[in-house]
Amino acid sequence: MLDFDMIASRIHDQRKYVKKVSQAKMAEDLYMYQPDLSNIENNKRGSGITDLARLEIIADYLGVPLSYLLFGDGEDEVD
Repeated sequence: MLDFDMIASRIHDQRKYVKKVSQAKMAEDLYMYQPDLSNIENNKRGSGITDLARLEIIADYLGVPLSYLLFGDGEDEVD
């Protein structure tokens, strides 16, 4: 079973601490609205965090495998 709180946390941490971009910049680059990205990072209801296609685009942008966002695969190797 997927832990959407962990997925949200991984997205936030990769964006903020590894890629070092603001929510506004990432949202602009992905043609999203910043509040929508914020909702994903906070696992808000209806945020689209369950949309695998969207998560794949986010993973690609962050330079991590989708399996990392979903399951934490390779967590020690990412950073």
